[in-house]
Amino acid sequence: TQSQVNTVFNSGVPSDISEMAGLVAYYRMGESAYWNSAEWEVPNYKYIDNYSKYSFYFDGIGDYVDCGNDSSLQPTGAITLSAWAKLDTGDTDDQDSLITQDHPEFAGLYNGYQLRWGQHSGLVQPYLNFTLCDDSTSTAYTISGIFSPSTPLNTWHHICGIWNGTTMELFFDGVSMGTLAFSGTITYNTARNTYIGAELIGFYHSGNIDEVSIFNSAKAIGDLWD
Repeated sequence: TQSQVNTVFNSGVPSDISEMAGLVAYYRMGESAYWNSAEWEVPNYKYIDNYSKYSFYFDGIGDYVDCGNDSSLQPTGAITLSAWAKLDTGDTDDQDSLITQDHPEFAGLYNGYQLRWGQHSGLVQPYLNFTLCDDSTSTAYTISGIFSPSTPLNTWHHICGIWNGTTMELFFDGVSMGTLAFSGTITYNTARNTYIGAELIGFYHSGNIDEVSIFNSAKAIGDLWD
């Protein structure tokens, strides 16, 4: 029907139609297309689920995704950073960046944002942090958390940083790790890029990253974790 066609088209943003009555094939193409060294595999979502089958694996040496420096990735008044990640056992050398815009506190400048989870040289426990920078006050606002050595590695976890314009909050597996007041503005060096799995093409993540999202608003943790 015309109404259902409009639903599928969704004003140019494809809808999830996996539960639409009568659906027999649903190929989401790029979301889960997979090269198996001989051919591209494109799964039929009608017979699996509406979540990605594949994540990106980062080797901790030089793997990263460069998202460029588009202004849409540089929100100033509110932000939500969300990612699922899995750390390799033995990740011990600053290989911890999940999402980084610029490089907080780089060369005496305070620009961009960062969501990190991993091992840091000098620490024996996995840790995570959420950082926002305001160069007008030369300040990097950071919430950190450090876990016991028993924190599972090689296991998927959800990491999320949310800022509503006045308060930052860091979440691990849907549980709040703390809050921090910040009522300034995130500042940017607009020439700097946003990276997944690295910061300034260094300090590479070792393990898997999936379902990365960046919002220019404060999202409810339940909307993401659930």
